[in-house]
Amino acid sequence: MQIILPYLLLYHMACSLYHTLL
Repeated sequence: MQIILPYLLLYHMACSLYHTLL
């Protein structure tokens, strides 16, 4: 489960960036 954490954070940052550009 701890291995997923970095990817989850990266996904959240990508989503945030995507909504900023939208």
